[in-house]
Amino acid sequence: MTRLLAPLALLLAATAAAAPPPARFGSEAPPRLVVVIVVDQLRADYFGRFRAMLGDDGLGELLTRGAYYPYGEYDIIQAMTGPGHATISTGAWPAHHGIVLNYWVDRGAADKAYCVEDPSHRLVGAPSTWDHAGTSPANLRAPTLGDALKNSGQPSRVVSIAIKDRAAILMGGHRADDVIWLDSERLQWVSSDFYRARGGLLPWLAPVNAGLGRRLGESFVWRAKGAAQGPSDEGTDGWAETYALGSKSLGTPFSPPALVDAALAAARGHRLGADETPDILWISFSGFDKAGHAHGPNHRRMEAMLAAIDGEVARLLDGLAAAVPGGRDAIAVALTGDHGVAPRPEYGARHRLKTGRLDFDAVPDQVEKALSHRFGAAPGGKWVAGFRELNLFLRPGAGAEHRAAAAEVLRAMAPVRFALTREDIQAGRLPPPPLDRRVRHQFDPIRSGDVMVILKPYHIYAHAPASHLTGYAYDRLVPLVLMGAPFRAGVYGQPAQIVDLAMTLSFVLGIQPPAMAEGRVLHEALEGNPR
Repeated sequence: MTRLLAPLALLLAATAAAAPPPARFGSEAPPRLVVVIVVDQLRADYFGRFRAMLGDDGLGELLTRGAYYPYGEYDIIQAMTGPGHATISTGAWPAHHGIVLNYWVDRGAADKAYCVEDPSHRLVGAPSTWDHAGTSPANLRAPTLGDALKNSGQPSRVVSIAIKDRAAILMGGHRADDVIWLDSERLQWVSSDFYRARGGLLPWLAPVNAGLGRRLGESFVWRAKGAAQGPSDEGTDGWAETYALGSKSLGTPFSPPALVDAALAAARGHRLGADETPDILWISFSGFDKAGHAHGPNHRRMEAMLAAIDGEVARLLDGLAAAVPGGRDAIAVALTGDHGVAPRPEYGARHRLKTGRLDFDAVPDQVEKALSHRFGAAPGGKWVAGFRELNLFLRPGAGAEHRAAAAEVLRAMAPVRFALTREDIQAGRLPPPPLDRRVRHQFDPIRSGDVMVILKPYHIYAHAPASHLTGYAYDRLVPLVLMGAPFRAGVYGQPAQIVDLAMTLSFVLGIQPPAMAEGRVLHEALEGNPR
């Protein structure tokens, strides 16, 4: 009997090893490669305004061949890079995945905390002297789409690449095979020993870094001549500006090709899409956000940046299609943004909008002065521990009366529409719908501030020429596009929440969605389903 069972066991093992991947729900097989492209600060109107300048490939191909939702929505009150990328990857709102802000104040240490900071890990490929040099997804409480794919038991590969560390890490999640981002001062791609515990950067990255290293400090001229191609009404006279390649050049057309060079090298190095087991490539064009903060959404430079990304998306998709058996038919692509942006207050004022700025740096001093006058000096320090991302944090030990008094000070400031204490939020004393729901989707009792500030429309905090974190349509609405064999091309006016993306891609992959995913499957965009 034993002699009969042994060959049978070997036969079963061989059959299991050769078994095809699980079928996609409603179809024969999943795509070999899922590519999720995020354009940081891609406001919903950009594709409409600049459609004529996009080619037949790249972004233009996505809009022509894809299922295009012009109004993908972040149903939260303060959209920004960390929460946005975490929401895309997990399919959960910040209140659940835990990345409610880019920065908050650690209530125990009364010190600034960064959303991907982790002192138990160190950077790989960069000096260890950086502030907050330890990074990992430890603060991300929810699994990502890549984690869910890995949890399905398949030998899938997951790779995440972005200019910003928080974008790369929060897309890649806990089980990614490779997560890299750019050390902007040195122009070198780096990672964390959370992902590279057994050594340094993978060999495929060496030539990419060597090429960038040779260009560090090189002069780069960003030039525009003639009339604007789209309806931009700032910066229309053109420019010729010289940058030394490094951190200050990332908000120019230099950064998109650098990102795609790394992404294509990663795809080759990890053999993404080479077999029938589905893989995921995450990529985030963070330079678009840097340009947007510097110039605002109505500036002609945003056209130039989008044109640069358009060409690089075409190069990315062409390169992947050439390497993946089955080409484009074996690749599913999703594209979206992590948040939008408000117009510059100076722009709005010229067009008779009621605009303004909250003096971000003055807020802590004004609140501190008021609390000290009312309650006396704080024991052993200050009442205000920090003002981060429109969230005011008070010192440990401050009580409800201190939070209420701080909220009174903030409500008296001209740009402020609402100032909500944690007691207000937890007791349901919220602004009228739909703002109440958006606050609940964002608030976390540990990481959110003692007082959350909501500004008036077209008002921003005085931190950059243009910014976001407002919860209004120009800020929370972004495009959402799905392209590939599983999807039916068209323009869709149905509601689409950004949390729907992870659920829809899980359906296409035929896997259990990420554990905290709370969206719906965008079934109307699936090939063969009724609209």
